[in-house]
Amino acid sequence: MKVAVLRSPPAFAYVVYDVPEDGQSRLLEGLYWQVENSFLKLYANVPDMEIIAGNFEKHGVESLEQLLKIRPAPWEQALSALIEKLAGTGIRWYINGSAAMAIWGIDVAPRDLNIMFPDLSDFDRVRQLFLGETIYPIERCDSWVLAGLGGLFVHANIGLAFRNAPDVSQPKELDWMGRDMSQLMEVEWMGRKVVVSPLEWLRRDNQDLGRPDRVELIERFMNKS
Repeated sequence: MKVAVLRSPPAFAYVVYDVPEDGQSRLLEGLYWQVENSFLKLYANVPDMEIIAGNFEKHGVESLEQLLKIRPAPWEQALSALIEKLAGTGIRWYINGSAAMAIWGIDVAPRDLNIMFPDLSDFDRVRQLFLGETIYPIERCDSWVLAGLGGLFVHANIGLAFRNAPDVSQPKELDWMGRDMSQLMEVEWMGRKVVVSPLEWLRRDNQDLGRPDRVELIERFMNKS
């Protein structure tokens, strides 16, 4: 597999060549689109796009090969690096997805990290803090269920998502799915305190995503606890 960046301001195109046949659907799910034997993803010339595109040229092959299960994804190493980077910043964040399942002790092999930021006011700080590791621009998308999305590569792929501004009329702080954020759990992982999604959130997320095998793993773990 090979990657390249086509620069034609005001747009950039990420191009992926020689994609294994069994991995092509995964790229399509990731909003690449196929042009003959290549896959493209287009970006506007957002701030610092030249730096971000350079990061993709440097790490794109390794990033994609991890997602396509061609090589292992050292998610623990990625999480340790993330913890160090965010330490002392005061930025609130928590872990969702398969990495949260693994931290709970469920037998899964995460291919990436999914990191959620509850405070949209931290958007610019996070974007600047991780500029050197960003391979997919961290962009605002306020009209959607989430207010911002982006992607890093730090040993492994790290997806970032930002919650929309909270509804101050609500008696409780809710996430974008209407769930009470006081239910987030602080647990110990490798001698550090991290915040993860509760098991019930993970179960419902996997139900919504049509992953019955993971739902079964979570329910089995919940019944043992």
